[in-house]
Amino acid sequence: MVAQANRVPVLIDQQAKTARVSADLQALDTYWQASQTLSPQPSAVEKPTHIQIVQAANRYVEVSRVATQIRQLVATGNYRYRDFLVLTRHLDAYQTVIDPIFQAQAVPYFDDADIRMADHPFVELLNALFDVQRRNYRYADVFRVLKSELLLPRDADGELMAVPAYRQALALTENFVLKNGLEGQHWWTQDKDWVYNRFAVGDGGVQTTRDDQISAQINRIRQFVKQTLPPFFARLKAAATYTDAAAVLYQFVTNAGVSERLIAWRDQAIAAGDLTKAGQPEQTWAAFCDILDEFHTILGDLPTVLPDFQALLQAGFAGAKFSQIPSTLDQVVISESGIVQANNRKITFIMGATADTMPDNQIPTTLLADNDRQDLSARLQQVDDGTYLRDDAATQLAGEPYLNYLAFMSGSERLIFSYPAMSDDARSGLQLSPYVARIKDYFGLSIDIAAANPVAENEAILPFVGTRRTTLRHLVQASHDSQLREVPLSRSWLYVLNLLRTDPTYGELTTKLLGSLSYRNVPTQLMPDIVTQLYGTKINTSISKLEEYYANPYAYFLKYGLNLQERDVFALSPASTGEFFHATLDGLMKLVNDQKLNLAALDDQQLREMTDEVMAKLLDTTENPQFAILESSHRMGYIRQQLMKTMRQMAKTLQEQSKRTKLRPKRTEVQFGLGDERGLAALSFDVGKRRQVTVRGRIDRLDAVQVKDKTYLGIVDYKSSEHKFSYQEAYYGRAMQMLTYLDAVKQNLPALLDTPTAKDAELAGAVYLHLQNPILKAAEVLGEDPLTSLLKAEQYQGLLLDDPDLLTNLDTLFGTPDYSGSSLLFRGLRRTKTGKITSYGKLLVNPNELDLLLTHTERLIKRAATDIFDGRVDLAPFREQNRTALQYSPYKSVMQFDPLLKENNYRDLPSLNKDDVMARIAAEQEQEATDEHEI
Repeated sequence: MVAQANRVPVLIDQQAKTARVSADLQALDTYWQASQTLSPQPSAVEKPTHIQIVQAANRYVEVSRVATQIRQLVATGNYRYRDFLVLTRHLDAYQTVIDPIFQAQAVPYFDDADIRMADHPFVELLNALFDVQRRNYRYADVFRVLKSELLLPRDADGELMAVPAYRQALALTENFVLKNGLEGQHWWTQDKDWVYNRFAVGDGGVQTTRDDQISAQINRIRQFVKQTLPPFFARLKAAATYTDAAAVLYQFVTNAGVSERLIAWRDQAIAAGDLTKAGQPEQTWAAFCDILDEFHTILGDLPTVLPDFQALLQAGFAGAKFSQIPSTLDQVVISESGIVQANNRKITFIMGATADTMPDNQIPTTLLADNDRQDLSARLQQVDDGTYLRDDAATQLAGEPYLNYLAFMSGSERLIFSYPAMSDDARSGLQLSPYVARIKDYFGLSIDIAAANPVAENEAILPFVGTRRTTLRHLVQASHDSQLREVPLSRSWLYVLNLLRTDPTYGELTTKLLGSLSYRNVPTQLMPDIVTQLYGTKINTSISKLEEYYANPYAYFLKYGLNLQERDVFALSPASTGEFFHATLDGLMKLVNDQKLNLAALDDQQLREMTDEVMAKLLDTTENPQFAILESSHRMGYIRQQLMKTMRQMAKTLQEQSKRTKLRPKRTEVQFGLGDERGLAALSFDVGKRRQVTVRGRIDRLDAVQVKDKTYLGIVDYKSSEHKFSYQEAYYGRAMQMLTYLDAVKQNLPALLDTPTAKDAELAGAVYLHLQNPILKAAEVLGEDPLTSLLKAEQYQGLLLDDPDLLTNLDTLFGTPDYSGSSLLFRGLRRTKTGKITSYGKLLVNPNELDLLLTHTERLIKRAATDIFDGRVDLAPFREQNRTALQYSPYKSVMQFDPLLKENNYRDLPSLNKDDVMARIAAEQEQEATDEHEI
């Protein structure tokens, strides 16, 4: 009326004669609007064919089903990729699976998810640069800078170093830095070049040409750091204002070629057809320049505070996101359902239709609670009508039906809901959205189940057919199912199999992947020529290596046959600690003997001075660079002091022990088979076919005691942890060290003693001594001499000869006629009231039992050598109660041992006591004698 009164023409309403959406979607539109109001619901309609609900096992299967269906629909010729819209409430839950699945299905797509600029390598480079200076060239920070690959060395012509060559040099440099623990600016900026060496047994410590080449590569990286970073840090530190600091930073990244590298990345992405990624370098550079401009505009003349400068840079990038534009017209759009979409799509997939996201969870995560927001909103409206706060949770929840309605109506032909049945961590199930459940009940829809894996005999294989590569993956799964359940493949799968086998591109790969189904994780026995190339005809080994063979033959092959090694890391290993302990005690004993002193007669000051003298020489890093780690940090300095305290305590322990026994150290660090002039001969055994095994080793200490006309020789082995002799482990070849050392002493008695004495010599046994600085509990020292408590905590324990003459002289307490009780020096040794000396744990052996043990050890050595020469590399790790050979193995990823596989089994070691072991050894020896007699 007003328009007519003012003679304004009134246009007639025009309504579309043809609905934009299909009849099924119109019915959904009508139902959904009615369900959100008080109006009566429309009458039920026929079951729609263009609305579908799919349940998948997990998100991966869900996305895979969507991508496969899109590819198949496009293959019909009735659709283009631009006809599809894939929605979900939150894309971040699907980001890890969308790209690999859509790429595998060769489906072009545009992902509308936000990509944070703070994760770009250029931003990481800027953060790392400041961290290098702030934390004094820590290893991690320096390599964050170098691994960004935005800073590259230049050659004499000013050309950037080729990326493959740079990566190789950087990897070698990182290995060198980790091996030598090079932390701090002085290592990177020193004038002296780094020298690479990797000395191995038998190379004579010779620097090879290969070592020189590696040294040149790592020093090129070091020189690059030295010439690039310190000058930049000096200029940045000298910057008086934020404008100056921004200028210094901009000039540095420009002169260092960072902008050139960003342009190169852009061009590479364009060449690869990835226009989305191609825009990221330019956007990051533009954001960087904008941030520097803001520094100049806002903070320009203020004095520079470098930590604030870095923090503001980070804050500038923290909220920045890459703007994304679809790179082609014909591609699937993947977006979030809360974003308004164009209504030009034919089919909409709504993923993640679960109760958690449809409707979306509206738990407040902001500072203000809903009631606070309502109060503030009312006050703001009174002051300014145009000022408002974000809606509270209740208001947002009220808008959920409308947001989802827009998603439902975004396609014109079909709507497909899907949801995963399990959460990402597979710990909890997910429920279907109540919105979708209502639609399902109203229309009487059924839920289609998207299987994760195909069934071998199923003819309906269409959900698993996509590109040749993805179809091959499912063919392998179906074939595996056929093999496990012993059912034939369906004709459909056989048809696919025939197509892929005859395909010129995928035929070879198909044969290879299907061949994996018959693969068994069982190492193949080595051919004789390979064994000869690896080991020759003579194995020179230590007994600890053969113990590793009995723990797991395949691990022995990897370590000593192929010489696989872990990357060297600058750390104080147990081996280094043990070396320090052994060298200190060896040096102390030799110093006492050289000065013709009696250890038991030294006073405390003399003992400490001699111990400190030995350790001072040992810790001289010019002579012993392996102990340089003990000077590398304050923490290592503390550990060094603790190690020295332990050695002083052990020196005192050895002195007190020498006062209470007639055993005296005869020699220390006794070598056999190592070529030492004063050493002993190796243990050598012929194993047939002109092959030989030679065992070498080093005995920590050899003690002797003269009783009447007989000399007893005993072995002391220093250990940095608790050790006990085990008959069971000795029998199975897992603890042969002490018995091998005893055998070496027995075979070399003439070299250790003069001829008349050697004839009457006996082996006293072999014991462990735990090198420690024990901490005693209050209950252990109350009412007892502390020295006695210390001696009890540092007792010898091991195998001893059951000889009354020997045992009486092991501890002076046993020489006292009226004494009955335990020994202070040897754990488990006890004198009864009748004067008999016994041992719990049955660690006393008679000469016949000791000979049986030594003979069995020799048999184990020869058996291991024979198996190695025969090429036996069985994957058979031992398992003993709760311990296995794989527990601390660095080769697990190589061995791929899986106890669930039929062919992979642990070698279980039954528990045995002394009597069991002796009976078995005697039986084996008797059987061996019988076999030799028959031959």
